[in-house]
Parts: sequence; C-alpha cells; structure tokens
Amino acid sequence: MRRILQHTTLFLLTVFPFFARAQTPEATTQLESIIESILEELGEETDAALIIEDLEEFAANPLNINIATRDQLSRLHLLDDIQIQKLINYLKEFGPALSVYELNTVDGLTPELLMKMEPFIRFEPVEEKPRSVPEMLKYGRHEFLARTLGTVQEPRGYKERDDGTKPYEGNRARYYTRYRFQSGENISAGITAEKDPGEAFFSGSNKQGFDFYSAHLSLKISPVFENITVGDFVVRSGQGL
Repeated sequence: MRRILQHTTLFLLTVFPFFARAQTPEATTQLESIIESILEELGEETDAALIIEDLEEFAANPLNINIATRDQLSRLHLLDDIQIQKLINYLKEFGPALSVYELNTVDGLTPELLMKMEPFIRFEPVEEKPRSVPEMLKYGRHEFLARTLGTVQEPRGYKERDDGTKPYEGNRARYYTRYRFQSGENISAGITAEKDPGEAFFSGSNKQGFDFYSAHLSLKISPVFENITVGDFVVRSGQGL
C-alpha cells in the first residue's frame, strides 16, 4: 500500500492590536488560552481552522458590539442563539453599551463568558466613522499557505525508459500555495497556484512555474455599491495530466 506524505506549512502574519496595547507575553498567553478553551467547549466535530480564523480576525479588528449583526455575533463562537437575541434586544431597548461591565446586566451573559469575549469586542458609538482604505490595508491580515503532496514509492510512469527519456517532464509531487489578504468584511484578495504531478516546474515547457493559477478580489468600501467582487481568474498551462 502506498503511503502518502503530506507536509503543510501555514504562516499567519497577523497584527493584533490587543497584543500591541498590552505589549506583554501574558496578554498573548491569555488570548491563546481563551481560544483553546473555546475550541474545547465546542467539541471535536467543529471546524477548528474556521473558528481560529474568525477569532484571529476579531482579535485583530475587534467587533463593535453596538452595531454587530446576528451573523457577526455568531462568528464569535461564544454565544448561542438565545444569548445573541437577548443581547440584541438589550441594545435596542437601552441603546449602545459603554463597556463590557454593562453587559453583565444581560440575562445569560456571565462574567466568565464576558471575560472570554472582551479581547474580541469593542464599544464605539453607533455612528462610528468608517475606516479609510489606508486603515483597512494597515490593519488587514496576511495568510500564506504552502503544501506538498507526494508518494514515497516512485510510480512506474516516472521511471526512466531504456532510451534515457521519461514519460513526464516534472516530478511526482503536487504543489499547492495560497496567499490571502483579509481586512474585516471590507477587503478580501488572494491568489492560488497549483502544480500537478508530472508537470514541469519552472523548466521545460512550463517555465512560468505552476500550471494552475486563480485570483480573486472582493471590495466593500463604498456606500454606493454593497459589494464588488472580481474573480476567480483562472490560468492553466502544462501537459494537463
């Protein structure tokens, strides 16, 4: 039986204002502990990668609790539907909250729960000034993923023939890379590149590198257009194995 080797390297280059304000290792440890406890409470069947991505986003760009939507509150992964509804009802009845301590009066929001929420939320006026494009770019999150997949045993199709030639130009490895930039719900951009097994890689008939490229750009920066999305652009090359 063939054994598959899969190596995944994930680099998350994230700017955490929470860390910057505290500037202590204790603050970093506290946030990591909170995320870990949330994952433990949600159980093994949850999508840990998605949860971590949401929490990292809110740690970098805390959610303004006074204008948060139901969907945004659910992405905190800390509140159930009943708690979300009670929080929304409270804000509608009493107006914007001024601090996390005020939320102690909301039924179902315990001090322990609010302590976990605190790094991911903020309290600003409802009529808060929208972020400028330079601010969106400054406080966005960069993510780079690189993955290599291949077989331990060399397949027959990749072995050299008697005449010294090989059936395929490239090696038997599959390469996958992805870069993504995310700034809240306002800007999302990314590019994905893949190389299939057997395809040449920056050589031979495929000097441009990968044999598959795709890209996307999504903008929500104007009150005139709710959302502008361009992509995915797709470029293919190579032998098409």
